[in-house]
Amino acid sequence: MIRTVALLFMAGLAVMAGYASGVGETFPAVHNEPITIRVLSGKTGQPMVHARLLLAAGYDRRDLQLRMWHGEALTGLDGRARLPDALANLPFLQIRLARKHLCQADSSAATYSAERIRRDGLSTPDHCGFAAVEDAPGVFVVYAKGRGAAKRRFSSASHAAAAMAAQKN
Repeated sequence: MIRTVALLFMAGLAVMAGYASGVGETFPAVHNEPITIRVLSGKTGQPMVHARLLLAAGYDRRDLQLRMWHGEALTGLDGRARLPDALANLPFLQIRLARKHLCQADSSAATYSAERIRRDGLSTPDHCGFAAVEDAPGVFVVYAKGRGAAKRRFSSASHAAAAMAAQKN
């Protein structure tokens, strides 16, 4: 009986010491700020339209290698995609493009800090050309090999003009 009371007392002290030192924080932390991913052509700097992003996030490199938390996103006409909230709340991020290559050496092993992206913004290295974009908080710029904005073929000049007018608005 005395051993049980002493054991419970020691466990209570350990729990109180843990809460006093901040161990009681919940993970993952919930961040309300969204993370936007911009995919640009490394050569021209134009947005990559309808690029499929393969995303992985985790607490460490092992989580990223095992792809414990993963998802996909598709860029719009402006080359932007929003990182899913479930992945944005994890500390580390890895990005790949389906059917395209990134303009950086060893892009498959590159790991990025979600906190740094949220705070300062971040751009991947551009080894394909000289396109440069200023970093903005909450925006992650990825440079990829390719032409950039896709050029469509239209059946007539009026269809092409209508599509260009709709894209400007």
